[in-house]
Order: sequence, then C-alpha cells, then structure tokens
Amino acid sequence: MNADDIENSNTTYKEPIVSATSTCLPVTEVIYNDVENGYVTNEELIVPDTCLPVPVPISEVDFVVESNANTSIVDLSTASMAEHLETSHRDDGKLIDIDNSESSPTSNEGNFRELLRLRISAGDVSLKKHLENTSSRATYIGKNIQNELLDCIGSVIKSQIVKNVQNSGYYSIMFDETSDISCVEQLSLTLRYCNNIRALVINNEIHEDFVCFVDAYKSIWTNDVLASGETKLTGVAIGHIVLDILTKDLGLDLKRCVGVATDGCAVMVSENCGAVTTIKKECSIAVYCPCYNHALNNSLAQISKIVPIRNTIGTLKEIIAFFNASAKRHLV
Repeated sequence: MNADDIENSNTTYKEPIVSATSTCLPVTEVIYNDVENGYVTNEELIVPDTCLPVPVPISEVDFVVESNANTSIVDLSTASMAEHLETSHRDDGKLIDIDNSESSPTSNEGNFRELLRLRISAGDVSLKKHLENTSSRATYIGKNIQNELLDCIGSVIKSQIVKNVQNSGYYSIMFDETSDISCVEQLSLTLRYCNNIRALVINNEIHEDFVCFVDAYKSIWTNDVLASGETKLTGVAIGHIVLDILTKDLGLDLKRCVGVATDGCAVMVSENCGAVTTIKKECSIAVYCPCYNHALNNSLAQISKIVPIRNTIGTLKEIIAFFNASAKRHLV
C-alpha cells in the first residue's frame, strides 16, 4: 500500500511515535498518540519519511486508554505475544513504571519478562503491586535469584523422594550416562521403590522418581584417574560415582538396594570391571536387571542379518509408511 492508497482509504490508522534515529517498528511494539479518545483518523495521519504506518482496522486491535494519561497502550493478545517472544535477554531490571503506568516496550525483552507483562495485563494485582512497591533489589525476577529458587525447589523435591524411599524399606536404582548437546557427559539416576512397605500397607504402587543429573567427568574419583592413567569413564569409575550419589548426596543405605538396572554395554555389565559389578560389591543383595528395550534392539539387530526376516521388516515399514502418509488411511 502506497501513500495515495492511504490518503484515499477510509480505514482508521495509528500514528507511531518515530524518532529521528528509529526505524519502522511493528505495530504491536510502539506507543501511539492519544488523539480523539486514543485513535488517529486518516485526516490527521502523519506519514514519517522513513516508513509508512501499517493500516489496522479498529475492530481488530484492543486499546487500553487511561482516562488521565496522554498515551494509549496496545494490549497484546496471547497469540501476538507468542509470535513476538524471543530468548537470550536479561530478566532483571524495571518491568513497569513507578507511576502505575505499564511501559510498552519498543523491543522484545525475552519470554520471561513478556510473560510477566501478560500476567499483569490479565489482572494479576498481587504481581503488579509487588513489582511497583518492592525495592529493585528484591523483585526476584533476576537470573541469579531464579536459579536459587529452582535449586531450593529441587532440594525440597529430592528430600521428599529420599524420605519416601526410606519409608519403603527397599529400593532399586536405574542409571545411564550420555553426552548432552553441550558435550557434557551427564549421568542420570532414577530410584524405583514400592510405597509404604515398611508401614505394612502394601498397595503395589510402584514409583520411579528421577533424582539427579551429574557431570560424570567432574565426579570421577582421583584414585580412578590414577588407576587408569587418564580421566576416563571406566566401569569402575561410573560405579563409584553412583555409590557416591547414593551415600553422600542422598544418604541411602546401600544394604537396602535390591536391584540395579542399566543398558547392556560392556562398560556397565563387564564381570571384571563393569559399573554393575562395582556397585554389587557394596550392595550385596542387589540383582542386576538388564534393559529389556536395549535387549530387544540388540535382538532385532542380530536377526536382521537373516535375509527373509530383513525383507519382512522392510515390508512392515513400507505398510506403516503407506498408512501414515494419509489421514484418511490412518483412520483405518
């Protein structure tokens, strides 16, 4: 749409406040002049030299006009909010003005701050009063305090899981290690237990609760590094890391560990220096349980070497792909 089309149109437009150094901004991210109850008509429209305003019918935009204010603020809907959210921004800093007027940002400030603004615009009075009245050092929206709050939440959840495991009397462990996207070797640990056995209320309710991630290389014992001559995740080293988590971090009794579950790789299940063997030396009554999905995958890999079975599996894949390619066929 050019300038002539705008002059001849009956559509109501909004006049953005554009400084000498600014560029053309999205209509949902600028503050507009409050002319005649918050709207600018086509007769009063001022077209900046740098860009033309975007025509938006009044029925499609919700305006929040303060009776004593000189500006009107565009109230972002959830859909437009999600469309403009970005990441990699700082979360601390002033979110709203002290004079009770929310500031419409001229640029996105990240998901967290935009969601806080959405909560305030949706009527969260408590949050608004907190951000208006509290000191800038006690808003609890900075990255450091967020991480501390998450750590506190994690500690409470972990404590409750440990308490449940201790009340159950016996437990099993499941663990595995793998590299994440940042090339950190993460070891995960999950506890499996039956609730309320010690209280003689056996309801067969099985719980599997994730406990923690640990950086495996940072948790290797010094003696294991000296034994192997390098910083290496051997089966013995992994076993010692798991034992450290169970005893030092969680404070569980190793004598009450009745089961160990891992995948079937040599580092885990080696009879001489595997992680399971190292753990069973301390957990005398623990029984090893292999990962059945891993065992099934190994079985399929072996039988696929037989030509007729490999052809059968290929035919099954083609049939599945045929039905998934169409919504109508998928209903069948």
